[in-house]
Amino acid sequence: MIWAVLLAGLGPCAELANCTAKLRTPAALLPQARAALAGARLPEGEPKTAPSAIDPKVLRGDKAFAIEIEPDGEAFVVRALSLHRAPSVFGRVKVTPQALPNPKHQAKAVEIALRGGIARAMEDLSAQLAEAVGQGRRVLKLSVRVSGLSAPARQFVAETFLPCLKSQFDLLGPVTEPREVAGYLEDEVEYAPLKDEPRDSLDWQAKRLRDTSVGQKAQCPLPAKVLATFNPDTVNRGVIVELK
Repeated sequence: MIWAVLLAGLGPCAELANCTAKLRTPAALLPQARAALAGARLPEGEPKTAPSAIDPKVLRGDKAFAIEIEPDGEAFVVRALSLHRAPSVFGRVKVTPQALPNPKHQAKAVEIALRGGIARAMEDLSAQLAEAVGQGRRVLKLSVRVSGLSAPARQFVAETFLPCLKSQFDLLGPVTEPREVAGYLEDEVEYAPLKDEPRDSLDWQAKRLRDTSVGQKAQCPLPAKVLATFNPDTVNRGVIVELK
């Protein structure tokens, strides 16, 4: 079902039989890659008709895709491209199969990982096409540690510091309220990415938020007598601010 949604977002692909994907992968990986495509119900093969170019401002109409898979150590990089678009715009994810004690089962683990990787790469392709024409949307989770802080410091974080961090983004969607979970004040922001924001921007965002909070001219000053570190949160796709 998720595939129908993703492909429909790129064009009239509510019925996946109308779409095709060319598979590009090392020969040794071909059986698992083909099984992953079959599991996703996306037909492998050449386009039924020659792919016509689509204006970058038009985000629908794609039917022909290419899926590229290459090993990267214990992981695999999966790229999704539309054959109607410039190859400079593509979806990209990295997946790591579950390590199993029985080597006979490892091929199935690779297949499962690739199936999820293909779906996520297609989702990222949708996002990249939108960002290329200024319609991008991203989500970032902000987690600020408040356990161990004094009552005035906790109040400052909730009423001043965290709202200031959120104001550094071009916010989209509904207004959200933070909630405390396991000693961290957490909030999630949906925002329009900056033009110079990299594809994998967690380290970049952590540094950007640190720069707004440190120094005499900080836009988002810290509570008095509190030090902070800003770290990317790769698990939850966010930034963790440790205060102490």
